[in-house]
Amino acid sequence: MRPTVPGLILLSLLACSGPESESGAPLAGPDAGADGAGPFAEPGPAVDSLPAEPSLSLGGATDVGPTQFAGVRSVVVTNDGRIWVADEQSQEIRVFAPTGSHLLTLGGRGDGPGEFQQLRLAPNPGSGPVTAVDGRVGRVTTYSLDGELRETRRWVPRTLVRPLGIGETGAVLAVTEPGIPIFEIAEGVTYQDTARVLMWTDLEGAADTIARGMGLKFAWSGHLALRMPLTTQPGTAVWGDDLLIADPHRFRIDVVRAGVVIDSMGVRRPPRPTDASVRADAAAFREANFSESAARSSIDLLDHPDLPPLLPGYDEVVVTADGGVWARIWRVDRYADAVWDRFDRDGRFIGSIRTPPRFELHAVAGGVATGVQRDELGVEYLERYPIPPR
Repeated sequence: MRPTVPGLILLSLLACSGPESESGAPLAGPDAGADGAGPFAEPGPAVDSLPAEPSLSLGGATDVGPTQFAGVRSVVVTNDGRIWVADEQSQEIRVFAPTGSHLLTLGGRGDGPGEFQQLRLAPNPGSGPVTAVDGRVGRVTTYSLDGELRETRRWVPRTLVRPLGIGETGAVLAVTEPGIPIFEIAEGVTYQDTARVLMWTDLEGAADTIARGMGLKFAWSGHLALRMPLTTQPGTAVWGDDLLIADPHRFRIDVVRAGVVIDSMGVRRPPRPTDASVRADAAAFREANFSESAARSSIDLLDHPDLPPLLPGYDEVVVTADGGVWARIWRVDRYADAVWDRFDRDGRFIGSIRTPPRFELHAVAGGVATGVQRDELGVEYLERYPIPPR
């Protein structure tokens, strides 16, 4: 199972945008392609770990200038080893050498060409360029690897989306963010959102719905839509010319092309039930990390009859620079260390690896995992960890 020549580049973004065309086949769901493509691997007896200390750490509470981060939303590592960071507060792109030295700063808050209001970055898995997407300003901006602004194009999204990638021809792919119904529902009734993958071939026109699947579940309190605990959006990424869609509950990722599941990868690990111990752990996490009122509302829903009977499987999917796939196993405590199942570019399971607590993985390239560490006060650090050899 080998992805085709990469024609799409990865991106993670929240962009504000209205109606789009209603074509599209279902995404992978609980019963889609149930037998998979050949037997899945058994989970390994041991889990590797990233080192306890990073090989590079930039940022801190006393830092000023380019290493003072506030709301990093995307990090790109290009094939020349440079690290591109999109900072939310400043709306700047900060570029660092592999050693951590600051090379240049691009952009800034504004409405003009090369300026941003809702900045996110997308890497090109080939030789470049780097693309910045802004759903609020409605613009797609392309830079050379040296930071030269090459092109800006207007983009008109019409719904709330998390873009996934940009095609070689300039098409934008995105998955819809969770939404609540505009019609009235009774108090206590739950609502299952639908996640759709959209594609814009004309950046100023309507999007096509090319796939759809289960999204988050909400319970209506009478005046608020409360997210049901122990639910998540499906992990989704672009893999070559195909989409990767994580199964809602199993440790399985389906490969979707034109709305059809053509292959799959995964680990033969049984789905995890939502039992009393899980609900107790979820309640403890909320009490420790939510405000009193928010914790109480969420904890009450742990006894809701529509609480999913099974926990999510994978909640995040990252495609590596060499075409491999990392899939994060969902956990109750999102600040705890995380375990990722790893697959090679042919979809074969090659083992699991543990990442540090509070570390958000953004990129895997050149044998190094790059991401953002947030301490208990919310201070952000750009960190890199060498990946131990298999």
